[in-house]
Amino acid sequence: MNKLDDLRLEIDKIDNEIIELLDNRFEIIKEVKLYKQKHGLEKLDQARFDSMVKNLRKKSKGLGVDPNMIEEIWRTIHKYSLKSQQ
Repeated sequence: MNKLDDLRLEIDKIDNEIIELLDNRFEIIKEVKLYKQKHGLEKLDQARFDSMVKNLRKKSKGLGVDPNMIEEIWRTIHKYSLKSQQ
């Protein structure tokens, strides 16, 4: 194996971890959905989402990761989170 293959294996490992974390996140979203239904809450808590995006942008910037990319990723995740609550 060469260095490029080793690096690609590391990327593949991280990608698999991301998928597993997303699966965990969506399992928790199922619980959030049930809680919101039980307590008559709206699916979207805009203030919570806005705060989350602000914090994620700040953290990503501190790590040197493009905050716009992180916001775009989280908006997509959030879109599918809301969709799964329907």
